[in-house]
Formats: sequence, C-alpha cells, structure tokens
Amino acid sequence: MFLFVEFDDGDKVLLPYSKDLSAAAQFEDFDYSEPQLFPLRFNAVDAPKRVTAMRKEPIRNVELHDVFYLDLRYWSYDWFDAFELPNAYVTTYVVQCEYVTCVMRRRYRFVQVRCPLFDEVLFTL
Repeated sequence: MFLFVEFDDGDKVLLPYSKDLSAAAQFEDFDYSEPQLFPLRFNAVDAPKRVTAMRKEPIRNVELHDVFYLDLRYWSYDWFDAFELPNAYVTTYVVQCEYVTCVMRRRYRFVQVRCPLFDEVLFTL
C-alpha cells in the first residue's frame, strides 16, 4: 500500500505504508477520515479482533436501494493503477453502487451491493 504524502515544505512523494508514517499525527487524522482504512488503526494482533467485533454490530445508516459511490480502489490497487488515470493519487475516482439486499453468512449480516457499471454484485462490503 502506498500513500501520497505532502510534507510541510510542499514536497509531494508517494511512500509505502510504514510504522514511521503511521505514527504521525497527520496519518491518524487521515486514517479516521477514510473508513476503508479502519484496520490500520490497530496493530496486527488487535486488528482481526476489532474487525470481528465490528461485524457483530448491527448495520446502521444503510437503507436498501440507497445509492452511494464506491472508490475504484476497492477492486485492488493494481487494477486501479492499470487505468493510468490522471492525478490518480490525489483524485478519488468512484463508481455508483446500490445496496440491494441483506444476507446472513455464518453469524454475520452483510449488505449486498450492486454495481451497475460493471454489472456485478459485491459480497465483501
């Protein structure tokens, strides 16, 4: 995972995720502003426990057939990079999606998401 970092002197660099980078106060602010980075808030031992606890929580603030916009990076960074989009590390490219149904898997409840552009139903959100 790489992060586009801007330093106080205005220098902008693409850096790999590291302990030093994650220890910066600015990283914590960034981490909390991006829900998909939730697991990075914890160390490797605590992250799986936190994710499991989160999955046991009821799904809130989501209604079936609500439309939302999903970051293209969801499909993978390699897939996203292959598009060679302009300003790819400073612009968030999204695709329209819709919550379509609730599903129980084992003990966890998930919301299935439909992405009309790709004609795909996503199960891992």
